[in-house]
Amino acid sequence: MPIKGAANNQSRYRCVKVPVQTSSITPIHVYMDRQSDLINLTRNFFELKVGFKTLGNANLTSHADAVATMHIPANNIAYTLFKQINCRANGTLLTEQGEKIRTLRMKPFVDVFHQGKWIVPRTLLEFEFYLNAAALFMNGEANPPDEAARVNPEDIKLTFHLCLVQLNPSVYNELMLTV
Repeated sequence: MPIKGAANNQSRYRCVKVPVQTSSITPIHVYMDRQSDLINLTRNFFELKVGFKTLGNANLTSHADAVATMHIPANNIAYTLFKQINCRANGTLLTEQGEKIRTLRMKPFVDVFHQGKWIVPRTLLEFEFYLNAAALFMNGEANPPDEAARVNPEDIKLTFHLCLVQLNPSVYNELMLTV
């Protein structure tokens, strides 16, 4: 729900790091418990740290085969890594099912982040990230490359930065009356 003029009346905001809740990668699950503050979706973002290893647990080199064929990650790894992201608020699915439909720069490609909306307090948020196969986000001149990349939970570190907003009491009371 958009809040008219609330950006000028907010008293303060803070960002909280929310780690991944699962130890598997199918799917990667991020869970935010109910908060007492509003959630500003336009300031939220995901931080992604990816390490590349071979199937034999060795570091993936840029020249992966005997003839020095280049083997590197895709240019836009954050967008090619995931095939689907599900977002739920209080158990209700907010995102479309299926493949990604658009790619947006520096923001998650989930439509819910691009609507300029805030989420009311006491809302439970959940995200599920489904990964593409490693062959889709690893580029290689040889097809397929000699040295295959692996996708393990230890190789992908995902953190959600949640923006919580505390409004002046008068603005908060007015907002809650309209809900």
